[in-house]
Amino acid sequence: RYLRESGGHLQGLLRGEVDPLDLLFPQGTMDTAVAAYNDNLVNRCMNAVVCAAVREIAQNRKHPRDSKRPLRILEIGAGVGGTSRALIPAVAEFPVDYFYSDVSPFFLNAARERHANHPWVRYGLFDLNQDYVSQGLQAASWDVIVCSNVLHNAHHAPTVLSRLRELGAPGCTLVVIEATREIAALMTSMEFQTGLSGFTDEREALDQTFFTRDQWEHLFTEAHGDILCAYPPPDDAVASVGQVAFVPIAGVPLQQHPALVVGKPLVVRELARRSSGVRRHA
Repeated sequence: RYLRESGGHLQGLLRGEVDPLDLLFPQGTMDTAVAAYNDNLVNRCMNAVVCAAVREIAQNRKHPRDSKRPLRILEIGAGVGGTSRALIPAVAEFPVDYFYSDVSPFFLNAARERHANHPWVRYGLFDLNQDYVSQGLQAASWDVIVCSNVLHNAHHAPTVLSRLRELGAPGCTLVVIEATREIAALMTSMEFQTGLSGFTDEREALDQTFFTRDQWEHLFTEAHGDILCAYPPPDDAVASVGQVAFVPIAGVPLQQHPALVVGKPLVVRELARRSSGVRRHA
């Protein structure tokens, strides 16, 4: 419905006569946005990747100090909860300190009500394009950083990824969902929202809004080192939707990462199992 509404108002959107937020949040409600960011086949598949990866990390923490503190998870650009609606219940059985952040208090207030039964979830404003120290965060403070369809809002992606590495503790895992091509349905709907302009990285010269898969992988390896998992594989039917879940890690050798057992990423096996139903419909 949202895509049809956006298509029907395309001329008005292009002319600046229609506010894209009025289409995404009609009468200030979140139902349309939740359907767009959470309650659909593609996002359920990507969220299964995120949940499997973070649960694997929580289950296999190895350092002795890990038993003395909760798994510290920072979610950036949590918004309507497109990922956190699945992830927060998925990690509820573990000791977790979850920081749900966004640039808008509108989303934070709704999330407080939605997750009121999870007292270990905290909430706060955070803008990935601004210095994290000035926003009250400290370096080396997070074990997992989740970015679901928000990193493309970075004005200069290498700078933002460098800051995320600083925020992460040694061995921090970055869990990312991102578009990997210019998708017409997104470009004529969601991407009329503010934030997708003023790029100062290579997208400016290339006239791109979204990085390609190869560009993302290069950015992650430059900033974080190894990529534990990128799902789906390029030749998978699911890859045609133009969304990929990346799991880069930093600060530890790949074979010592808690999501690996005997050198084999358990998360990959889980993803293959969980996505089998998606492939049949892809």
